[in-house]
Amino acid sequence: MSERSALVVARLELALRHEIAARWRNVLPLGVLTLLFDVTMLVPAVLAARLYALAFVLVVPGLVLLAPTRLRPRETSTRLAWVVGSSVLTLILVGLALSYLLPPLGVRRPLAEAPLLLATNVVVIGALLLQSRRRDPLGYLLRGRTPSWRQVAALAAMLLAPVAAMAGAERLNNGGSGDVALAALAAIAALLATAFLPGARLPAWSVRVALYAATAAVLLMSSTRSSYTYGFDIQKEFHVFAATLHAGVWHVPRDGNAYAAMLSITVLPTALTILTHVSGTYLFKELYPLLFSFFPVIVFDISARWFGRRAALFGAVLLIVQGLYAADINGLARQEVGLLYFGLFVITAFDDHLTTRVRQAGVLVSGVAMAITHYSTAYFAATVLIGGYLAYGVLRLASRRSRPNPVFSLPLVVVVVGVVVLWNAVITHSVQNIGNLVSTLNASGLQILSGAKGSSLVQRFLNADVTAATTPHQFALAAIAYAHAHMPWLHPYPPALTHAYPIASAPPSAPNGTTPAIYATAVTNATTVVAELVLLLTGVGVLLLLWSERRVRRPERAELASFALGCIALLALLRLSATISALYNAPRGQVQGAPALSVGLAFLLEWLFTRRRAVAVGSTTIAGCALALLLFSDSGLSFRTLSGGGVDTLQNYGDAYQMFYFTGADMASAQWVVQHRRPGDVVFADIYGGLQIDHYASIPGIVTAILPQLTEPGAFVYARTSNVVDGTVRAQVGTTGAIYRYPARFLSVTKDLVFTTATTRVYH
Repeated sequence: MSERSALVVARLELALRHEIAARWRNVLPLGVLTLLFDVTMLVPAVLAARLYALAFVLVVPGLVLLAPTRLRPRETSTRLAWVVGSSVLTLILVGLALSYLLPPLGVRRPLAEAPLLLATNVVVIGALLLQSRRRDPLGYLLRGRTPSWRQVAALAAMLLAPVAAMAGAERLNNGGSGDVALAALAAIAALLATAFLPGARLPAWSVRVALYAATAAVLLMSSTRSSYTYGFDIQKEFHVFAATLHAGVWHVPRDGNAYAAMLSITVLPTALTILTHVSGTYLFKELYPLLFSFFPVIVFDISARWFGRRAALFGAVLLIVQGLYAADINGLARQEVGLLYFGLFVITAFDDHLTTRVRQAGVLVSGVAMAITHYSTAYFAATVLIGGYLAYGVLRLASRRSRPNPVFSLPLVVVVVGVVVLWNAVITHSVQNIGNLVSTLNASGLQILSGAKGSSLVQRFLNADVTAATTPHQFALAAIAYAHAHMPWLHPYPPALTHAYPIASAPPSAPNGTTPAIYATAVTNATTVVAELVLLLTGVGVLLLLWSERRVRRPERAELASFALGCIALLALLRLSATISALYNAPRGQVQGAPALSVGLAFLLEWLFTRRRAVAVGSTTIAGCALALLLFSDSGLSFRTLSGGGVDTLQNYGDAYQMFYFTGADMASAQWVVQHRRPGDVVFADIYGGLQIDHYASIPGIVTAILPQLTEPGAFVYARTSNVVDGTVRAQVGTTGAIYRYPARFLSVTKDLVFTTATTRVYH
């Protein structure tokens, strides 16, 4: 061999060694992490092993799949959200594939530990082996930067807020005071105020961490109350998860059950429970809120691309302090996952740092994820997508200039909408809500403001999403009429007997028997006015942003403004029409639309903040006071401070506590009813007692009202702790609801006590 040939061979050998070394540098760290994950399966009882396994399955699969791609958003927080979202989607798709590929091969339980562990290893190791040496998976998040110890310390300090929130909830659960919860609330307020203050010169990453920590703390203060899942819909969600876990396989529900059709509450928690050995209860109570805590950060990131920090922050902070966000979203685990993908859907579509093709690919992936995780989120997105596409088309025609093709092109719109229809209507047949809407429209048309109460048009608009109060006597009459019309199978006691037991008003929920003071009521009214004004200003900001982009000089902003206009139009319809809001209420729509709507609000605030000094200072002060008022009111501090009342996150009494705090005695009694009820037996319980039963089984024929005039002689009557101890019944028949006094004397006279605890009763 000549000297020249030897030199070429030596260079090739050196290059090959460098290539192998580079590949090993990229693959080895995550390979070691994967091996450690496999080892955790051997020690499932060790808490540290469970936490490590949970962190692994939420980060590593998405990381190794995204690293080779060009889907690299400019914000590290958005990259992290994409990593977690991709990992979750991978688990869902793996579970779905196993459920349909393995049973024909004789594997009866494909969602068991061995198949799931093997499939996870195949995905991770296969993706690692395909990595280019220029694509370090860990570099996807770190971006070549090593955080300093000060940054790590600041990160850890901010993340103490969620820990304090859980500690406060746990102290209340054990019968302690709300002092720790109040301290956690103060920490949340401090985090938000520090980020919002004009003089704060915080690095961008710390603002995003503060938003995430504050959101997680707000959610966990509520979700970690009691030892059971906390909220309304989450009880039925937990039941379909438990059924999937028990079966070890997921199939398309034969009855079109919408809950069983959503993979976010069936396949996902099943795979997570099997792979991490973390209880499904804790996944629903703690992990799902942590996933959703990315949402306000995404809202901020979208606005921060074009506007100043304070203007961009307002929409995100507003979202966090809204009462619905903290109180109700925890009870919608499926939507917590669905809205994570909706946030990724919006922020990726309008990221001018990425090419159009990459953005469209991200939109398609997140659109598919929405379709299979939550039908309402997907319906909302598809409707707004169509409206935004049409609005942007008109804008482009009006500009009379040649502009780049939109991200939401016609083929992409058709594909995304088609996937939503395909999954929900064709594959799972879970379109009962849509069918009910169509039937209502055919029967009575689109009713505008039909469900609103009030003497004037303004009052009717403000009360369009508010359920009117009903007295116990009015409720009894409405319930009897409804039963005659819709419950012919019900055979209650004769009126001659029940006439002696009229229902009475409920006792006060506060321990001192006081009612909310006039000052607390004034704060509540002021909060309503501020919230309505902010919504109005948001609409004005969207219209002004659209007008400013009428010449489509910045296509991304113009298209986003068109998308936001679609959100405004849909929200107006949800707000005004009782027919449409029955499918998806306006407050939830307002939360979902936040990624687009906050841009319009930020546009208006940015204009105010950059005016002359007096206007800038005044508008900043007013905006800050508005947020402070909303936090003061929606957190329950107003009632606690002004009237001795409050919310369940700060005390062990009150309306929310009576509704959602389930004790061990409650759940044991509900389970006893499920086990001893025979087919055809009617069960009576109030609304939230019915939720406790839903936790264990889906029982037809539950009458969600403990009412003497409806009670059937041979039926079960389940009285939960709130009924027995607090003496309160929260009932609903049809669309009519009321709160009244528990009829203890009637039940003791007419029924046999067949199961009892210190705080619950079951009659038959």
